[in-house]
Amino acid sequence: MNMWQLKLHSEDTLTWYKGKFLDNIADSLKDAKLNDEVLEVIMPKGGKAVLEKLLTAQPQELYPLNIELEKGIKEKDVAGDSKDKILNAFNYEGRISGDKEVAYELAKRIGTRTCVYCNRIYSYG
Repeated sequence: MNMWQLKLHSEDTLTWYKGKFLDNIADSLKDAKLNDEVLEVIMPKGGKAVLEKLLTAQPQELYPLNIELEKGIKEKDVAGDSKDKILNAFNYEGRISGDKEVAYELAKRIGTRTCVYCNRIYSYG
């Protein structure tokens, strides 16, 4: 049985990805009307280190980070509405699938001939 494996992304691709999304996501989170304690979990002291790790970490690092963030957010989310606000701030559909140039560039950089969002087959040269 063959296993499907993702290749590790190059530093160039990670730098491009971070440059394309990090500041925009940080700004969106600041504008998301999250309570200050929840925002502090995601952006401690207003910094972007946690967001950068979310965008560029290797897969084995993401699961423990996700557990840690979910626990911290759940503890601080008094109103119970933070999850939707955070998902809207990340705006995956708008940032990647809603922007064909970005989706195409990402697919090209990671070496796939399918859309990184919907798996539709595109070709590139």
